[in-house]
Amino acid sequence: MSYQNSIAERSPFLSAIRGSERVIGLYEREFIVDQVYRAIREFYVHLPIKRSSMGVDPLQELRVLRDAVRFIEGDLSLYARLRNILRKLRDRHTNLILPPPWTNATAFLPIALESVWLNGRRIVMVTQSFGEYEAHGVTKGSILTHWNGIEIGRYIEALANETLGANPFARIALAIRSLTSRALAHDTWPIEDWVTLTFERNGNPVSVPAPWRVYNPDVVPLVSSFVDQGHASTTTGWDEQLAEVNKSWLSLFSATDIDLTRASSFESNFLCSRRTFGKESVGYLRIFSFESDDPLRFVEHVKGKIDELDVPTLIVDVRGNPGGNILCGEGVLQLLVARHIDPAPVSFRNTDAIRRICSSNPMFDEWRYSTVASIDTGEVFSQGMQISPREYLSDLQPSFSGKVALIVDGLSYSTTDFLAAGFRDHARGAIVGVDPMMGAGGANVWNHDIIAGFSHASGVIGVEKLPFGLSMNVAVRRSTGTSAFEDLPVENFGAAPNKTYQMSVDDALGNNERLIEFVSRELMFL
Repeated sequence: MSYQNSIAERSPFLSAIRGSERVIGLYEREFIVDQVYRAIREFYVHLPIKRSSMGVDPLQELRVLRDAVRFIEGDLSLYARLRNILRKLRDRHTNLILPPPWTNATAFLPIALESVWLNGRRIVMVTQSFGEYEAHGVTKGSILTHWNGIEIGRYIEALANETLGANPFARIALAIRSLTSRALAHDTWPIEDWVTLTFERNGNPVSVPAPWRVYNPDVVPLVSSFVDQGHASTTTGWDEQLAEVNKSWLSLFSATDIDLTRASSFESNFLCSRRTFGKESVGYLRIFSFESDDPLRFVEHVKGKIDELDVPTLIVDVRGNPGGNILCGEGVLQLLVARHIDPAPVSFRNTDAIRRICSSNPMFDEWRYSTVASIDTGEVFSQGMQISPREYLSDLQPSFSGKVALIVDGLSYSTTDFLAAGFRDHARGAIVGVDPMMGAGGANVWNHDIIAGFSHASGVIGVEKLPFGLSMNVAVRRSTGTSAFEDLPVENFGAAPNKTYQMSVDDALGNNERLIEFVSRELMFL
């Protein structure tokens, strides 16, 4: 039996764990809603722009929900109501995270699907399969046409409406990525217990039913390890949901059993190679994540990779990168820019709680004056100050002075948005998108436990840790552009690609050869 098939055999059906809600007391229900309300009212930095761009009022919805919690006894029902309110913000930084046993659980179908272009139309194609699908002859290259009788394009559009993407392209990319892998602690649960998927094989339709199963590895998680350690707890910029899905893909679709504890080290975040097109040598560096609690070591590792390539042109590929430590992203940017970079300014939203925290904690001294002055100035946001320490960036030396291109997609998010925006603002090279827009997540995200800790230390009343192991992430500081894009928020907009590329069948089934060749040709004209 293959490793993947053994996973399917030992993973329980999703249907078997539905209905496992526990009844929680009225006080606990009201307390949870109150904590989410305070987090959004006092700490959520994007509240003004989300009210405007999304036409929502989460504070009023939370007030209404608090009045209705006496009718909601089950914990999962309450969490679903809360997540539905937060989902309308379309912010992958700001979400409720379910407690154990759901923390590392992933609902999956034993198949990996990717979107590519074939003969001028977008299709969804199988790139990995095992279990039921392998038994029915559904292999790499099979084309998915229907999901439970729904044409796959229409189903993806409907699923995209349930995602947290800040723009339509990010929502579609997220929907495709999570078609067959849903992180239960973060994502909307599948509404069906099993699915029937219809494929086109040799011109004939083949329908295969398969149940949703739940994978819950008892291992050190690939994600969440660095955010609780020291200074890294306040320099985080990432999409934890996508990071969990990426972890599941790595585990479920690897050829053999893997040591996830070892895979969690940052060395596994890179893929590096030298490609030759004609007489031109091109370096290719894929960065899967900026997760690290040691940004200097991370950046030095990238520098070593670039120096080892020893090429005149370089492609940096950050597709599907959910972010990580902002210092890692801005450190990589410094390696690529010949002069000292202007790091992204980040701002708090001026509230009473933020003023207290900035006034009492030396870590936020640079933001203190403008937060206090806002009482008189009426400014919505504090001054923008950099997260990356000046001494840290000044110690980094540019490592590459040749031509550079950056490859992004709708899943590139958060710290990856910081990198791309800086790449754009410093006019470093071409940004090539396989989607017309990036994830557009321009914020520094704090876990609710961190918010509660700073609140207690600063005398902010009413902010307490969530019960039962429940957790929440909140976008607390927003980033803005520099140079010609000064003061323009990254949230909702991101850095628009200069060029777009449609992924081909050969790219998905091979090693992105056509994509890399396309970008290499673009580099020749820079």
